[in-house]
Amino acid sequence: MFFIMVFGYVFAVGQSSEKSLTINSDEQYASLKEKPFSKDAYFFDLDIPYLSGRYGKIPSDLEIDAVPAKITLPDEKGNMSEYYILESSVLSLEMARKFPDFKTYTISGIKNKSSHGRIFLSRFGLEGMIIIDNKQVKLEPIDNNNPIKHKAYTLEAREDIICNQLSEDKVIRETGKRFAPLGMTNGGSRRTYEIALVATGEFYQNANLGNNSLVTANAAIVSIINLVNIRYNVEMAIHFTIFSSPTIYTDPATDPFDPSGSNLTSQSTSAVQSNYPGGGYDLGHVLNGMSSGGSGIAGISVICGSFKSRGWSGGSGINTIALSIMIHELGHMLGAGHTFNGIGNNCSSGNLSVNSSVEIGSGTTIMSYAGSCQTDNNIQNNDDPYFHSVSIQSFLSYLSSTGGTCATNSSTGNTPPAVNANPCLGTFVIPKLTPFSIQGSATDPNLSDVLTYIWEETDEDGPGYPTQGYIGTTAGNSAIAPLFRSYPPSVSGLKRTFPAMNTILNNANQSNFEPLPNVARSINLRLIARDNNSLNGGIGSDDVVINVNGTAGPLSVTSPNTAANWSPGSQTVTWSVNNTNTLFASVDILLSLDGGNSFPITLLANTPNDGSETFVLGNYPATTNARIKVRYAPNSCFEIFDISDTNFTITSSCSVASSNICPSLPLTATYGDAALNLGLSPVYGNAISSRAMTTGGSVINVAYNLTPASPGSGNCTTGNFGYVSDSFKFRITVSGNYTFSMNSANPLSIFNGAYNFISPCSNYLGSTAYDADGNPSGSAYFTSQMTLNLSNICSDYTAVLYRQSGTNVNLSISGPVGGTIFESSVTPPVGSSYTYVAVESINNLISAVSNNSDFTTLPGGSYCVYGVSYQSALNPSTWKGLSIANLQSSGNCILSSTNCKPLNVNCTSIVTSTANSGAGTVRASFECVADGSTITYGAGVNSILTQSLIINKNITLQGSTLNTIDLNFSGLYGIKIAAGKTLTLKDIKINLIGTASPVILNKDVDFGKCRNKRKCQSCH
Repeated sequence: MFFIMVFGYVFAVGQSSEKSLTINSDEQYASLKEKPFSKDAYFFDLDIPYLSGRYGKIPSDLEIDAVPAKITLPDEKGNMSEYYILESSVLSLEMARKFPDFKTYTISGIKNKSSHGRIFLSRFGLEGMIIIDNKQVKLEPIDNNNPIKHKAYTLEAREDIICNQLSEDKVIRETGKRFAPLGMTNGGSRRTYEIALVATGEFYQNANLGNNSLVTANAAIVSIINLVNIRYNVEMAIHFTIFSSPTIYTDPATDPFDPSGSNLTSQSTSAVQSNYPGGGYDLGHVLNGMSSGGSGIAGISVICGSFKSRGWSGGSGINTIALSIMIHELGHMLGAGHTFNGIGNNCSSGNLSVNSSVEIGSGTTIMSYAGSCQTDNNIQNNDDPYFHSVSIQSFLSYLSSTGGTCATNSSTGNTPPAVNANPCLGTFVIPKLTPFSIQGSATDPNLSDVLTYIWEETDEDGPGYPTQGYIGTTAGNSAIAPLFRSYPPSVSGLKRTFPAMNTILNNANQSNFEPLPNVARSINLRLIARDNNSLNGGIGSDDVVINVNGTAGPLSVTSPNTAANWSPGSQTVTWSVNNTNTLFASVDILLSLDGGNSFPITLLANTPNDGSETFVLGNYPATTNARIKVRYAPNSCFEIFDISDTNFTITSSCSVASSNICPSLPLTATYGDAALNLGLSPVYGNAISSRAMTTGGSVINVAYNLTPASPGSGNCTTGNFGYVSDSFKFRITVSGNYTFSMNSANPLSIFNGAYNFISPCSNYLGSTAYDADGNPSGSAYFTSQMTLNLSNICSDYTAVLYRQSGTNVNLSISGPVGGTIFESSVTPPVGSSYTYVAVESINNLISAVSNNSDFTTLPGGSYCVYGVSYQSALNPSTWKGLSIANLQSSGNCILSSTNCKPLNVNCTSIVTSTANSGAGTVRASFECVADGSTITYGAGVNSILTQSLIINKNITLQGSTLNTIDLNFSGLYGIKIAAGKTLTLKDIKINLIGTASPVILNKDVDFGKCRNKRKCQSCH
């Protein structure tokens, strides 16, 4: 046995160990982590001649009602997914004739409908990118000259890039306006632009670009334009095609360019105009090769105008030029300025926009400078692959004027989403330094579209740069600075909490990039929905204003704010009012059992906002992770609140398990649709944002990254370091990036599914531990944090901690906005049962109970379906008409799920079927429509009922001319009308074929145009 001393830590390593495992501090790791792009890869072989033949003549995206082909492609883990594929050319006719094997395609996910991308097939292999839950998966050949072996890998890091936008002053004078009207929509029309391209000698000679071959250089250019189109197709329904053929210079010494010069846009204009003297193109651009990194410059709002060739993009490879530089520079040419408001390094005032600096710090979106400002202003190292709504606003403004005059427009048949940022018709006034949540709504008539949503702040600080570099408290003390960072769109993004909930639960309300306002001001928020149509993406948006009262707040819970211990009986909650009672006279007090991740229990509703309430604590489940929320919620769309600072304990005899609904994605279906039989099963476990772990047990092998030499996702290897372990299973509700942080550096690995002790690499995802040099016999390191992209919702992941026995670690997990992490390794207690309830959104009352989540007979309306754990002695059938809060406050030992599944049940009030029951029948309409509705018969439709019909609503039955209802059965009655309800018949004839008697039971019938009221069976 020998010892190794590294960074002040001593490790005993067994003699059988293959290598030493070394701790690496976050500071030391930070200097090592920057590598071009990324990370773990999946390698696969392709038969390019076969693929070119198979997909050489498939339908084009330009064909009306084109039927797409299908293709199966891997992600970076080797998971195979099927995609629809259509040819979507970026080549001119001239170029297509010159290179007949060059084919570009658009793809869209079949199972995961939000996934999309583009691929390029040629003699050099398959190259392209797929967007999967905001993760960019790049596909490319390993050797263009022998394109059999390919790889799929995630693009996570980028090389250093610089963009110099031209002065906006001229642009403002030229266009006359910058911003589009509020309530933006786009996607009904596709705009196609032809781009004239000139490549420098450096581009031609770069091994990653031209590679000293005109054919290879042309292929690189096609790949760049194809990749650029991914975002512009989906975000803006804009498509770029290559004008004529690219002009490619082969020698840097003789080409007309000086890439080190300060007049690059003048050089680009001159080169494009001289090589394409006849014009005819919509914009021009120069592509340059660089030894490392990337840089670009472009005029703002120049497409279709006299300066339309003022664009330059350079980089060390296809990925850098297309995805880091050109996509950004084209954004300038389409009218968008920079969106960052940070300072330092490349974030100089010369690069700061005068009217679109809406992102705090470096920003995170395509037109930001993510990772390029001074360290404390950088939110993250890389921009996320989407445009800020203010960039989209700028695009639409310019495209509605000069920028739209040269586009070729075509109808898409896509209807953009309709968005409502204020569906509850509320007014929004908040106290200072107080968290709040807001929720909007959106609809899309294209039912196959998968909508994603994002709330963004659109505040710009006005002329000049008065708040540049303001973050944290400094920004919070400003009446004009941007406050809240942007997060990537997600399916759960209709609701956003400011700041993020994990920040609140960690008592850090004044975070650097989501600081709460501390002064009177207005906050302009926008909800934008994307339909993720891979060809012609549609967007819709709506805006609201949040007004901050500078003399009220913060609302702040003061007790229990320590590790208290509650039991059933009298308890007291206190909070600091701080003048908030001038904004709202009453508050609700809620209880969480899972550390503040959910608040399923209402302790007091609508109690005076006076700072203290004493109440009787009911028979709620025992927990050591209780938290209190004091909130003002004037409606279901808006909430102002504070949460107690730390977990406390509740002791109780009530023993039921926490649970969650998965999948919890919203569902809209018609009454009786089989989709309303949800097929849910209980998922027991608490929502967590942190988890205590203590190692113990037997020594096991550590699974960690062989490559790359950094924490995160990677290729797995194992080693015996004499470590023991602790583990737990968890689930996610939203796909995206999840960050795992520990209070000290330790080896922590994540697995897709159960942990396999015998073969841990079989389902390995990533680790904080990594090999130093990719050599299994070398040294290894570990750190305290990593980020992984997780995409499997409703499936278990396993976290495994390795270390010496008795090591105590606190693990924190944070994910995308709207995402929740559930610990799933929980067994329900003996004596408990489980059922599902549909709660009406309008009144929070239970409308239906089902032990197997079958809600096919749920009437039309808006609901949320909860799972409920309850003591088996209770009878859930008695719960209809009550609220969950009523049941809990009455002493019932029940616990609703921490989330719910929204249901919208649509009704048809037109009878189209003659059948006794099912969709379109009169019975289905009676059961589904609201009280007071009119049910109309379609022409020539006559109902045949084989069972009695019970009417428990006030309903009018309207015939189209004269429709009949045949009662063809025996029984005590044909149609029964509930007491106090009236059935009105108009142009309806009821025929008794069977022996049901009486035909109509009860007297409350309005016979309308009845000619013979004594013989109501023939009344009409």
